[in-house]
Amino acid sequence: MNAQLDLTADQLLSTTRSVRKRLDTGRAVPRGVIEECLEMAFQAPNGSNRNAWRWIVVDDPALVRKVAAVYQKGYEKMIARLGDAVGGNYVGAQVPGAEDIHESVDVLLHKMTDMPALVIPLMQGRPEGKDAFEQACMWGSIIQAVWSLFLALRVRGLGSAWTTMHIL
Repeated sequence: MNAQLDLTADQLLSTTRSVRKRLDTGRAVPRGVIEECLEMAFQAPNGSNRNAWRWIVVDDPALVRKVAAVYQKGYEKMIARLGDAVGGNYVGAQVPGAEDIHESVDVLLHKMTDMPALVIPLMQGRPEGKDAFEQACMWGSIIQAVWSLFLALRVRGLGSAWTTMHIL
């Protein structure tokens, strides 16, 4: 069972990060704990209180591997899209800690297949063709819910990582 961490609000907010290198792929995460964390995410503020998002919990190992394959393909597309803009030529290469971020992304890429669970947030509809207000409502609603999920996981001693490779 996952024990609650005794963190103040400031400690929780200042220590919650996307965790990649330290994710413990051998640690089981009970579905009930994920559901508790999602209940917290459902309380997040959102545009017009529409709750126009859904969640998929993937905890079947075979399906986790399939999702990881999508992530891998997205990673390969990103590398191909960058062309010569990799390594020292990458636009963010001069940002302090950039090399640690690249290493961290690579670690997650290799750990993804062994994750005990993946929680995937989904927005209703597509942002393409929507005006700025409609897009702001979409993105501005789901981001708070995901952050609340991250905080709920963190206080239970669990890690999480924000990923975008699968979108490519």
